[in-house]
Amino acid sequence: MVVYPGSPHVNNWDFLTRRSKSKSSSPLRFYIQLATQDGYEVSADAPRQDPDLLSAVLKKELCLDRGRLFQGNASKRLDKNAFVMFPSRNMLEVKIITAWLLELGATVYYFDVPGAWGLFKSELLERSRTGVVLLHPSMTQYYQMPGLHTILLTTSTNFFQLGHDATLRYDPERYDPDGATQYSCVRLFPTGGATLVTDDVFEFTPKLALGVLDTFYKAGENKPRGGKNDRIVTRPGIKAWLLDLADKYASDANIGHRLKLYESACRLLPDESEDDRVRLPNEEPPLLVSPSVADMPGYSTLWDQDESEATDTLVAWFAAWCIHEREQFRRFMVVHEQSRRPENTPGLGAEKDPREWSRKYNHIRVVNSQRWIQSRGKK
Repeated sequence: MVVYPGSPHVNNWDFLTRRSKSKSSSPLRFYIQLATQDGYEVSADAPRQDPDLLSAVLKKELCLDRGRLFQGNASKRLDKNAFVMFPSRNMLEVKIITAWLLELGATVYYFDVPGAWGLFKSELLERSRTGVVLLHPSMTQYYQMPGLHTILLTTSTNFFQLGHDATLRYDPERYDPDGATQYSCVRLFPTGGATLVTDDVFEFTPKLALGVLDTFYKAGENKPRGGKNDRIVTRPGIKAWLLDLADKYASDANIGHRLKLYESACRLLPDESEDDRVRLPNEEPPLLVSPSVADMPGYSTLWDQDESEATDTLVAWFAAWCIHEREQFRRFMVVHEQSRRPENTPGLGAEKDPREWSRKYNHIRVVNSQRWIQSRGKK
C-alpha cells in the first residue's frame, strides 16, 4: 500500500497504474497492490470504489478494525470519539488513522494539539460519553494525562496500543522473532485492578490492614477460575516483614491482629508462589504481588531510616509497575494512612492524598483503608 498526496498539482505519482480519475479534493490518497491483483487506488476521504477491499487491507496491515476498537461491554458500541496519541515523527500513520476514523464519522482529537486531551476528557466525563484512545507503543507517559484514573474507573472507554512495539525484543516472555516487525493492536487497561497497600497501614494500623486483605479475599472468593483479575501489591518480602513486626510488637494489644494479618498474607501468597519461579501452563498467579527484595535493594533499610522517603519510593515503583502491567489491569489504587492512629483522625472516610501522588501519577488514585474497604464491600 502506498499513501501519497492527493493534490492534482502533484504529478510525481503518475507512474502508478490504474489511478482513479476521481476529482476528489482529498489531500491524501491510497494505492493498494495485492499479491494476486493489479493495484487499486482510492482517496482518503472517499474510498467508494471498493470500500470492502480498502477496509480489509487496513484491517490486515494496520489493525484498523472498527468492530474491535469501538466494541464496548455487553455488545454495546462505543461513541465515535477517538483520541490519537502518536509522536510527530509518525505523522504518516496519524494521517491514515485519522482518514479512516473520519470515514467512520468519528470525532478525532490529536494529542499534539493544545487542549485536545482536555476536550476529549470533557466529552467523556462531563457529557457521560465513551470513545477510544489509540496510543503508539512509544507513548507511555500515561501518568501525564490528567483525569486518566477517573476515565478508567467511571467510563468504558477503550485503550489500544497500535503500531510496531520495539520494546518487545527486551521482553523474553512476549518476544516473537517471526512477528517482531508486524504492526499490532494490543488492548490496554482491560479489566480488574491492582491496589498497593503502603507500609504504614501494615505497621501502624494492623486491624485496618487485616480488614483490607480479608475484604479483598472475600470479594474474589467465589469468582471462577480465570475470573480473579484483581491483585494486592505490597513492599518486597512482605511475609517475612510481617513476622518481624509480630516480634517487634509482641506485647502490643494488636498482636492478635498481626498474627492474623500474616495468615491472611500467606493465604494470598502461598509459599510455593514465591521466589519468582516459572509457572506451569494455565496456572493462576498469586493474588498478592510482593516484588523480590533484589528488585528493590535497600528498601527495608530505607523504611527504618525514613518512613516518608521509603513510602514515596514504594509509590513511585508501583506507578512504574502499573505502566508495565497496563495489558493486565485497568484500575490502580494506593491505600495509605497519613496518621499512625487514623481512628483519632476526623473524617476517617474521606480520601487522603497529602503528598499529592495522584496528581504526580494521574493513573493512580489514593484512598485510606476505610474508604477502600467500603468501596469493595459495595461490589
